[in-house]
Amino acid sequence: MVMDHNDGDNSKDKSFQDGLRDYLEENKYSNADQSQLYKALDKSFTSKAASGLTVDQVMKTWTLQMNFPVVTVDQYDKENLILSQRRFLIADESQGEGSEPSPYGYQWYVPIKYKTQKGNDEPVDSNLQWIRPNGHLVTKFAEDSIFVNWRGSGFYVTSYSLKLWEKLIANLEALKLSSGEKQVLLYDTYLLVNAGYYPLSRELQLLTVYSKSKDYYALNEAFRQIDKISSLIKMDTTLLQTWTAKWSDIAVKQYDDAQKLADGYENKTDEEFDNEF
Repeated sequence: MVMDHNDGDNSKDKSFQDGLRDYLEENKYSNADQSQLYKALDKSFTSKAASGLTVDQVMKTWTLQMNFPVVTVDQYDKENLILSQRRFLIADESQGEGSEPSPYGYQWYVPIKYKTQKGNDEPVDSNLQWIRPNGHLVTKFAEDSIFVNWRGSGFYVTSYSLKLWEKLIANLEALKLSSGEKQVLLYDTYLLVNAGYYPLSRELQLLTVYSKSKDYYALNEAFRQIDKISSLIKMDTTLLQTWTAKWSDIAVKQYDDAQKLADGYENKTDEEFDNEF
């Protein structure tokens, strides 16, 4: 997750594999712990100097405590957005009161990359930035829409304010999200609805858009979401009947379309798959 992000010149960085190889070579006749692994990786990722962070600093917040964060994106003022984090919990925040204490207070070093789009311009990918424990990130924003979690490589859920959500939905096509990013958006939205952060209407908006998709992976994820929501509302017979009437025909069509699209993926090369994600 963290190793997928880079805030420097890729040509100057040795790879993750090189760092791992150095670690194994240095410790091949002795015991080792995670700190020694992180130290070896630090030598490989020279771009860390741009953020002032070490692999050890970052990774301990991810490996020595439970859960993961929800990143909230909101308008800070006319020219800036503010991104903040908190521990992601299903439904009531009080559910976490009896859980094991964390040495990091359930705060993380969160790698942030995003995609923005304005007018008729092509989407632009941001540089890597960080939300640090007990801190927030304020970043310039003058575009029409933003999608946070570039390539879906960050291990967090993204929650958008209503205004930014509406802009995102209105500009989904212009943002040219990859197949993987579409799946992340669908899955994050489902999690946030299920956890009580979002109203169900947001999920319905997204499903309405992606039920018409020609992207196999997005279509398949939308199909799964329709099934999951059916399970969530099955105790309300009237609501379930209304839901089934609205989505049953669409779900059948989605399944058929997904199967047809799947046939076209069988002969794709690994490089073609990577490009879609």
